[in-house]
Amino acid sequence: MGAFNPLPLKTRDGRALPHTFYEGESAGLLVVLPGLHYGPDGPALYHLAKQLQGSGWDTLGLMYGFQAAMAFPWTDYAGETLSECGAALGEVLGRRAYPRVGIVGKSLGTILLVQLCAQGRVPESARVAHLTPPLGNPAFDATFRETRQPAYIAIGTRDTFYDEAAVRAVARMRSAYVRVLDGADHGLDVSGDLAATLRVVGQVVEDTTAFFLTGRVPGLETSQAPIPNL
Repeated sequence: MGAFNPLPLKTRDGRALPHTFYEGESAGLLVVLPGLHYGPDGPALYHLAKQLQGSGWDTLGLMYGFQAAMAFPWTDYAGETLSECGAALGEVLGRRAYPRVGIVGKSLGTILLVQLCAQGRVPESARVAHLTPPLGNPAFDATFRETRQPAYIAIGTRDTFYDEAAVRAVARMRSAYVRVLDGADHGLDVSGDLAATLRVVGQVVEDTTAFFLTGRVPGLETSQAPIPNL
């Protein structure tokens, strides 16, 4: 039976880094890099972790040091946040040789994730999921182009970062699964429609669960223009 156990994770200034580490059967490892206002307990991230815990995976959900200290803007702490995440990855990956590794980033977490991938902090065999990345921003696009890990991207048509041309451009950079979510905003909500919001969250959870477990996403092919669900 699994249990929640603390890891010796620290911020750059030596404080304890808030996190939730669930140790299951170690059939795989999921690491969650949350958004600025969408934590690891946000619906899509929470239910993804629960699904993988049910399949015997260990899961690590992080909070960033600047969030714990209520220190803003986050851009003033970008370098140390990246270092904290890299150290956390090194700590948890060093515990054992996991047969499967999945890392999911949400918004800000996607910027950190592509940097960690490009720096070699993420194994090339790991599967990575980018939820609502800032498409069109060089902080994401240029670095994503240089990554090699199998990838999944999800973004809604009401997201401020959504642009059909930008989606097609990032999909042409390298092979990836791309899910465009009709009507969803940056928080994966469909304004004024709870049922549609739940369908969006369910779609993302189903996609990412299948991707991390099998390397494939039912109903999607890896990106080749035209993208089927645009």
